[in-house]
Amino acid sequence: MRVVNEIAEVNRCDLSIFFEVRKRRDCFLWISRTPQGPSARFHLLNLHTMDELRLTGNCLRGSRPLLSFDRNFESASHWQLVKELLTQSFGTPRGHPKSQPFYDHVVSFALVEGKVWFRHYQILDTAKDPKEVRAALAAGEQPTSLVEIGPRFVLDLVRIFKGSFGGPTLWQNGDWVSPNKLRHLAALAKAGKYVKRLDAKDGYLARREELVQPDDGLAGVFAGGEKRGLEAAVAAAAGAAQGEGGDDENENDEEDDEDEGEGEDDDDDEEEEDDDDEEEEDDDEEEA
Repeated sequence: MRVVNEIAEVNRCDLSIFFEVRKRRDCFLWISRTPQGPSARFHLLNLHTMDELRLTGNCLRGSRPLLSFDRNFESASHWQLVKELLTQSFGTPRGHPKSQPFYDHVVSFALVEGKVWFRHYQILDTAKDPKEVRAALAAGEQPTSLVEIGPRFVLDLVRIFKGSFGGPTLWQNGDWVSPNKLRHLAALAKAGKYVKRLDAKDGYLARREELVQPDDGLAGVFAGGEKRGLEAAVAAAAGAAQGEGGDDENENDEEDDEDEGEGEDDDDDEEEEDDDDEEEEDDDEEEA
């Protein structure tokens, strides 16, 4: 920070605004009276540029801004000091040769929840005719309106130093937590969730080992009964098959007996016919 003081002294600058960026993610804003001090360090939050917002407001580059401060800046001495630093940093010096003799934009500083909210507006005339202006004023209305230009950001006051960019501390924000600490706490929270999942898994495995179902002593009995029942069913099926085979054999034997009986009857008939023929021959011989 000594280099900034040297550069400001070489260029005969008694007010400096310096942006300090750390780890490409954390931005801090320094406002300092060089080279004697005091200086204030802010944490820059919720920054939205004019290119990102694409708002319709506009103003002249060299025009003088009208500074608007919240009444809460008068609530404490350190906020009064911050108000004076912001006034000297963003205001146009009296009698500056490049300043314009009119105001066409407003820079607003609002103190909300211990943070400074920055907004930038254009002053737009809604009534350009003097008669319309007088009529609006007579009706209790303002002949102008505000159109936001941008950018937007929030300043969280971290510390006020007695010197320029350092020195003894005049005031320190006890509620402020560094971004590194917040990221560390977030990482610990994620790690805690992972540890909880591992503990839950270990507990589940332990309960699973404890809740193992014991061996059933009657399982073998039912298994043997099923086996015997199956063997009985197989034997019954085999017996039924044998019974059907015996009936078929009996039917076949009866048919064979019937065939043999018919054959014997035919032989007896043939023998009787032969006896009749022999008797007829004997009778013929006797007659002869």
